Amino acid sequence: MALFIVSVSELTDYIAEKFEKDEWLNQVAVEGELSNCKFSQGHLYFTLKDERAELKGVMYKGRASALPFIPQDGQKVIVFGQVAVYKKRGMYQIYAEVIEPLGIGALYLKFEQTKEKLRDKGYFAEERKKKLPRYPEKIGIVTSKSGAAIRDILTTIKKRWPKATLYLVPVAVQGDEAPGQIVKALNLLNRYKLCEVIILARGGGSFEELAAFNEEAVADAIFASKIPVVTGIGHETDTSIADMVADCRAPTPTGAAVEATPNLAEIWNNLREQRQKMVKALANYFRQEQKNLEFQEKRIFRAYEKLITDKSREVAEGLTRLLRSFKTTFQQEKNRLNLLKDKLILLSPYHRHKQQKEKLEELRERLFLRCAELLKRNQAVLFQQNLRLRTSVKNLVLQKNLVLSSYEERLKLLNPLKILKRGYAVVFDFEGRVVTSVNNLPERFKIKFSDGEALAKTLGKNIIKGDEKDDL
Repeated sequence: MALFIVSVSELTDYIAEKFEKDEWLNQVAVEGELSNCKFSQGHLYFTLKDERAELKGVMYKGRASALPFIPQDGQKVIVFGQVAVYKKRGMYQIYAEVIEPLGIGALYLKFEQTKEKLRDKGYFAEERKKKLPRYPEKIGIVTSKSGAAIRDILTTIKKRWPKATLYLVPVAVQGDEAPGQIVKALNLLNRYKLCEVIILARGGGSFEELAAFNEEAVADAIFASKIPVVTGIGHETDTSIADMVADCRAPTPTGAAVEATPNLAEIWNNLREQRQKMVKALANYFRQEQKNLEFQEKRIFRAYEKLITDKSREVAEGLTRLLRSFKTTFQQEKNRLNLLKDKLILLSPYHRHKQQKEKLEELRERLFLRCAELLKRNQAVLFQQNLRLRTSVKNLVLQKNLVLSSYEERLKLLNPLKILKRGYAVVFDFEGRVVTSVNNLPERFKIKFSDGEALAKTLGKNIIKGDEKDDL
């Protein structure tokens, strides 16, 4: 058999053609363990291996972004795709179209991965969860507008807390559109502050049917909500990521309505119980206070009796001292009155009246003379001051008249008309300016006299040189 010499490219192309023509290799499912998983520019590169061999693999960006879970090293998976030759490196690999976890569903794996991610971000921490309002007046409900869940919620709220105003935002609770609609509903209630608490609920279903409540976008919306969120999703055995993030988790939609509302009947019962307790407490208090009052009354009465006894003794002693003092004072006043009586007898009222009258006349004479003397003295001073004032005014007027006359004479001397009347004249040009020098004399000019003006014309100039300060 003759040997053909071929190039590496030719051999590789031959092998690749064999792979492409093999129908079994064009659609294969390979089971193995993932290793060396990494994303580069959105593409997923991995190695699929078992205990005896390894197979390189790649999943392009379009399909990798649609994976319901994040492939990780050590996971057992089944890879569906096509085995072909990567010519550049001369190796064969599998081009993956679908990757499914082995032994555990993709949705459950995604659920676990999302749960771990959100736990690390602190979404499940109890300290960040908001307290539910005790008596909400407005309640938002995010669920399907049809089905048992909304009926159970409405019935429960009507029985427990009928005064609340309800805002229903209907959404799809399963399917691809459900997560987006739930997020929009939660954002809507928060944006317009339509309620005080939100109930997010749906009836029971399979794990796949509850998948919308395990989406990270829904968890983000619940976490970001400023309004407390109560979840009631599925049955008691179902626990979604939304339940873990919510401020309060109830096992069913009915339970969520119970958690979000107070029970009006229980409130009335509690009020009646509290009223009975208060009445009993007040009765006990009044009985105790009655006993205290009686005890205090007895103490006060005993103290009052003792006080009256002590005060009566003090009053009696004081009255005795007062009577003794009164007798002493009365005797002293009686003695003083007798002395005054003797003095009154010695002093005659008529004589005393006469003496006082004479003294009064004498004082009146002295007062009259003193007033006349002061009046006379003040009149003389006033007359002298009047004479001085008149003299000063006359002198001042005379002085001011002299100054005024002096100023009047000066003004008359400085009057330009007076100078003109003495034979002088003033030369003006036709623009009204005074001509002060022969050199500035125009050809035609005006001469102003004391009694009028004349027009003149220059026939010639005779310049006189001499002292400029000489007066004509």
